[in-house]
Order: sequence, then structure tokens, then C-alpha cells
Amino acid sequence: MNKLLLLPLFILLFNTLSISQSGANSWQDLIAKGQYAKAIQFLSAKEDTLSQNNLMTLAFCHQKLGHLPQAKKYYLQLLEKNPESQELLMSLAGISDREFNVSQSLLYYQKLVALDTTNHFYLKEVARNLVKQRKIEEGIALLEKAVKLDSSDIDALADISNLLLNETHDNQAIIYIKKGIALDSNSIKMRQLRARYAYRNFDYEQVRKDLKYTLSKGDSTVLYQRLLATSYFYLDSLAQSIFLFNRLIERGDDNELVRAGLGYALLATTDQNMIIKGTNNMFTAIKLGTSEKISDYRMAIADANVRLKEYNWAAKEYKHIIDTYQRPKAIFKLAELYEKHLKDAELSKIFYQEYARTCQLEKSKKSLDCANINVALQKLNLAPMPIIYAQDIKGVKADTLRIDTSDSLQVEDH
Repeated sequence: MNKLLLLPLFILLFNTLSISQSGANSWQDLIAKGQYAKAIQFLSAKEDTLSQNNLMTLAFCHQKLGHLPQAKKYYLQLLEKNPESQELLMSLAGISDREFNVSQSLLYYQKLVALDTTNHFYLKEVARNLVKQRKIEEGIALLEKAVKLDSSDIDALADISNLLLNETHDNQAIIYIKKGIALDSNSIKMRQLRARYAYRNFDYEQVRKDLKYTLSKGDSTVLYQRLLATSYFYLDSLAQSIFLFNRLIERGDDNELVRAGLGYALLATTDQNMIIKGTNNMFTAIKLGTSEKISDYRMAIADANVRLKEYNWAAKEYKHIIDTYQRPKAIFKLAELYEKHLKDAELSKIFYQEYARTCQLEKSKKSLDCANINVALQKLNLAPMPIIYAQDIKGVKADTLRIDTSDSLQVEDH
């Protein structure tokens, strides 16, 4: 976009060759030196101030100085006489962008597309403004056209890949990601996008490869460092995971998901002090948090209390989760706790019965919280659920809102 916005300057410099040598040299030199205010003073004193060449120059100088209303005024005057000037429309679109006037910017770029339907840059800009107006599918469609017009435009490939990932059209996104990687395997944007795709598909080794590379090139994006730290967790590289989460906190990028990530990594260790630190981080995540993951953090704290042999505290946590969040998994964990550690067979049976009853309700049958239904039924000497239930949940992606420290630390990647 920046190169195209400089077109008026090139036209200006070309046109000045036809003006008297002394005048041209005066303000051309001022512009070349970046002395736009002096160039404006010089031109304002000229008798032919309103000539097209001088109006263009005045508009350009005002634009460079950030005097957008004045620049727009001159460009609009020129546009009245030449309504199909792509250079003028581009300049006005650029000003609208700087003024955050999305609808006006969209209008100018749509006019440019009407004038030149083969210009992939214009299509990209229309798409960009449509996306800002939440017209995502229209934006994607135009980006597809832009990519067809210029398949070597890696920025367009990155833009459409990002939008498709945001809309969870992963199978379409990977097609464009692969094209972008083929063009430039070292592109930070394309590596990040491939990492997002890999993360969603549980390919944590690919995430590690791509994000280690982008990190080495200076990328400090919180999201991707968090995804890398989480991938290390799944790859059993707990020290690396803890290091990355700690570094994010130390540099001030402290939020719910970072604290929770650090908490899970610490809880996965065998060191008692680390486990205690993990629970403290989970409490911090709860304090910072507003997401639906809060019940997962409380579950992790309860599980940690079991590992620390604080069985009564664990029981209180599980009961809190049941009362506050209605999580069937907490009922099952409480039943296990009474059976294995608190040695209360009667209460254990009551909670196994409650878990089975809850999970046999239609609305809970497919909940991943109910994955232990057959275990509970076996404890109660009851027949297992029909095989069809197992088929119902087979292949379902891990629920990102239902985290168990033993097997899941999924976090959103956007």
C-alpha cells in the first residue's frame, strides 16, 4: 500500500518538468529535503496556485505533514475534474484509512476495483475493509480472487489463511498455508499460521519447529509464545514450558491463560514444591480469569490436593465444583476420593450413583466429563452403557473448556 500511495509524488515530479525551471527547482528541492511546510508556503504564494499540478503538490505536502482535512480537500477538488483517477482515489483511500473511516475507505477501493478488476491489490484492500465490517465470507471470497490474480503475493496468502483459521475452515486454510510456505519457507507469518494449524491438529512437534524458528528471528508475540510453551508441555519438555510461561510473566504479559499454562506445567512435575507453586498459579488464573475455564482450574487444584495427600481439602474443592459449575467429572473424582483415600464406601457409592445418573441424562451423554461412565457402572455392578455411546464420542476433539492435568492443556489459539 505504501508504494502505491507514493504514486502522486511520482506524477508530481514528472509534471514539474514542464513547469518553469526556477519554480520547479525551488519546491521540488524543498520536497526532496522533506521540507513540506516551506513547500506549501512557496506554492501558496504562486499565482497559479489552483492549477492541477500545484493542487496535487499541496495535497501531497499536507498529507505528508498529517494535515489530512486539507489534503483531502485538495484531492477532492481534483477528483471532481478527473473522477476516474486511480492515483487520486488511492490517495483518498489512504487518508480514509488513517482516519479509521472504514466505510469511506471501502467506497474508494470499490471504485478502484470497478476501474481495474485485474488489480489484486485493490481486491485485497476491499477485502480488508469488508472484514473490518465483519463481512468475513465476502472478504475471503475477494482474497481468493486476489490470490488467483497473483499467486506469488505471500501477504494475500497469509491474510486468507488467517481468516480461514479464524473461521475454523482449517482444511481450506492449510491449502493456502502450504502455498505460502512453498513461496517462502522462512516467512514468519506463514510459519506462525502453520503452527496454529498444527496446534489445532495436535501436531505439537510441528508447532515446536515453527515457533522455535520465529522466536529465534525476534518474534515476541504473546499468543505464539504461549502456544509454544503449551506444546512443550505436551511434548513432556516441562522445563522448557515452565521457562517460557515464566518469561511471559516476567516481561509483563501476565494474564489468565499464561498463569493457567504455567500452573498446569508445574502441576505435571513430581516435585512437591513445584506442585504447590502450580496451585498458587491456578488461584492467580482464577483471580485474573473471566473465561469458562475457571472450573478446569479448580479441578486442577483439587487434583493437586489429592497428590499432596490433602484429601479433605480436595473433597471441599470437588464439592465446590459440583455446586458451582455442575461438573459431572467432579462427582466421579469425589467418588474415587472417598473410595481410595477417605475409605468411606457408603459415600463413594452414593457419588458413583450420582455420577451415573447425571451422565445417563440425555443432555450429558456426550459430555467428555462423562468418559468414565462405564467405570462408575462397573463399580455399582451395573451393566455398561451400550457400545453406541462409545461411538458417539469417538474422534471428538478434546474439549478446550474441560481440562484434566493428566492429559489436556488445550488453549485457544486466537
